[in-house]
Amino acid sequence: MSVIEVHKVYKKFRDRRKGKKMFSEYGPFMGYFKRLQNRQHFHALRNVSFEVKEGEIFGLLGPNGSGKTTLIKIITGLMKADKGKIKVLGKEVPKELDSIRSEINAVFARAAMFWHLTGEFNLKIYSKIYRIKDAEKKIRKYIKFFELEDKKDMYLDKRSTGELMRFNLARALLNSPSLLFLDEPTIGLDPHISLKVRNFLKKLNKKENLTILLTTHYMEEADYLCDRIAIINKGRIVKIDTPENLKKLLRGECVLELRLKEIDNKIIEKVNKLKYVDNAKWVADEEKLRVLVKNLDRCDDVIKNLRGNKTKILSINTDEPTLEDVFIHLTKERLLK
Repeated sequence: MSVIEVHKVYKKFRDRRKGKKMFSEYGPFMGYFKRLQNRQHFHALRNVSFEVKEGEIFGLLGPNGSGKTTLIKIITGLMKADKGKIKVLGKEVPKELDSIRSEINAVFARAAMFWHLTGEFNLKIYSKIYRIKDAEKKIRKYIKFFELEDKKDMYLDKRSTGELMRFNLARALLNSPSLLFLDEPTIGLDPHISLKVRNFLKKLNKKENLTILLTTHYMEEADYLCDRIAIINKGRIVKIDTPENLKKLLRGECVLELRLKEIDNKIIEKVNKLKYVDNAKWVADEEKLRVLVKNLDRCDDVIKNLRGNKTKILSINTDEPTLEDVFIHLTKERLLK
């Protein structure tokens, strides 16, 4: 059974960049409207189609500006598509959205909370809106789970991004939704809280058969959580498959991890220009050059090329292609964290 059905959805926006000031025979005021008419549009979504099955964790991966958040806003009825059809829990969106509001919830990267109220009072207000019967019990449960005991009586306008996100996640779970939309759910969270949230979502998905549609910038999060992933770039769906099958796309390729005595952009550019190299990138936190080679037999050629350019190699390791390697291969872009 499909919980979400997206069929040939299009969405475009006016280019926000200021156009050249125009004057007409009717003066600058009419010229302003001519300028507006001459503004070009950019397509946020182009012919997007996919389905999310019941009990599935479905991920949307894409670079900044690829259309992920726009797509979630359209599916949740916060924005209208220019073309296309959307069904959520068998109901047409936005036309029949009101009939399923109690069964869904959403968390966006910018927390939708009442800033000048305390965190706990926010949860109490939302529990009234959602008409939660056992509200006090649920509020205590999620405050404890998200480690917010010492922050529940503080006003939210004084809280950090990570703390706001934790309160927002608690808020979204109050009505025990059967379908949950998560837009960058672990952004701004400490590593141990991020891991705790991921494990909790995984457990909740299995135990309650909760269907989740999420966007994320973290490859390890998508790989760990998602049953299937849709890679979206420039408003188009590039590929949809399981994380395992996506990684198999690069089965014939090899990854070299090189530690170099010296590194600069010129070296990386030279390696990227080699015909047998799919992508080369510098991994700053691990201080290594990661090179995706199109053919296993050409790995030695990369090493010879570096040595030929008098680059001293301190160590060499090989690795299997990751989900991020596949993402870069399909989109030619990297996710910014």
